[in-house]
Amino acid sequence: GGGWRADNLTRAHPHDVTGAHPHDVTRAPVRSPCVKLCVLDAGGICEGCGRTLDEIGAWPGATEAERMAIVARAALRRGGMAGRPAGG
Repeated sequence: GGGWRADNLTRAHPHDVTGAHPHDVTRAPVRSPCVKLCVLDAGGICEGCGRTLDEIGAWPGATEAERMAIVARAALRRGGMAGRPAGG
């Protein structure tokens, strides 16, 4: 099955590539806020996730700290988008 095996210890920990402490296994990687509703409003903000085009483009190379900041800013923007009709 998919249970724990000793060879798991030889694989790179997923946090190793993010700059997080390699022994910090309590924090999961920051997931993309993308909800597959990729439409930019007149202000250049995605109506689905609340990110700017620059933030969307920067996501693949962003550190975990940068991703957390992007997610926080997007959440604030989405809060300000509540009640607006889709498409602007």
